[in-house]
Amino acid sequence: MLALAFPLVTAERASDLTPPIDVRVRQQDQYVRPGTTFGDAVREFKLHAHTGALLDVEGQVIDANKFPGAILLNDKPAGSDVVLSDGDVIRVVSQQDQTEGTVRTVEEVPGGLPANPQFYLGTTPGEQIVVKGRVSGKIVSSKFQATGPSTTPNAVALTFDDGPSRVYTPQILAILQHFGVKATFFTIGFEIDEFPDVIREEHTAGMVIGNHTWDHPEHPPFRDLPAAKIRDEMQKTTDALNKLGVDPYLFRPPGGTYGDTELSVAQSLGMRVVLWSIDPQDWRSDIKPKEIVDNVLSHVHAGSIILMHDGGGFQDATVKALPKIIKGIRAKGLDIVPILP
Repeated sequence: MLALAFPLVTAERASDLTPPIDVRVRQQDQYVRPGTTFGDAVREFKLHAHTGALLDVEGQVIDANKFPGAILLNDKPAGSDVVLSDGDVIRVVSQQDQTEGTVRTVEEVPGGLPANPQFYLGTTPGEQIVVKGRVSGKIVSSKFQATGPSTTPNAVALTFDDGPSRVYTPQILAILQHFGVKATFFTIGFEIDEFPDVIREEHTAGMVIGNHTWDHPEHPPFRDLPAAKIRDEMQKTTDALNKLGVDPYLFRPPGGTYGDTELSVAQSLGMRVVLWSIDPQDWRSDIKPKEIVDNVLSHVHAGSIILMHDGGGFQDATVKALPKIIKGIRAKGLDIVPILP
């Protein structure tokens, strides 16, 4: 008689044969051991939910954890010690970074206020349409719409860029004071730090002192720099002037380039962008004093803003030309004024 032998299955061996649990993770079926907890699965499958940040209109982080992500069990939050059951669904819900919303305001601009950017001394009544970040308050855009006729004073403005200079600024200041002229100086940040006493002399003499960036970046054009760099160039220079008791309300970009970002950043820092209507090219190394004088006096008229330099190179010709420029402007019956807020 043939005896058949069958292997005995112990209780322990039988438990080893308990089928795994089928759970759905990231839309795929996965099999886990019985008794696996929600926390075990999160670790085993290396699940991570991205948290979205709230960004301002310039892309800077306002709140890094504004929009928290979540890992859900059957579309609900669950504790890490919850034991999984067959058919459970684990879903990872990540959040994206979101940019703050904007708010649009319309501000009435009475007659007597200048345009932005400003090329001349004329003023026009109108509306300033400003779009700002709803949370940060940073300016996205600022657009002026005229509602009335322009008014031009019988005056011109002398402006000087790229100082302060230890050599040329004191000479120019002495000439201006001799003729009783108030001018506008657009200063470079690192030069302010190097020659703070010259800035104090300008301020004491009643000159208007504006912001001309920290280190005069021109390549690429200033308007094409990232918004963060544009802001840094302006802010550092304003901070340097603030330390000396000067609160600049005017900004002149290197090379005269400007765009919406630059205008918005300047306005958010309390500054108006000022350019010019006459460039006598006193920055040229080969120019003669007479050429500078002729270039100014042949083009000057009521409302002109004249660009000159007290730094950035050899300005001997500018120093020599300045007295004749002042006399020539006055001979035309025009006043010389600083650029006001």
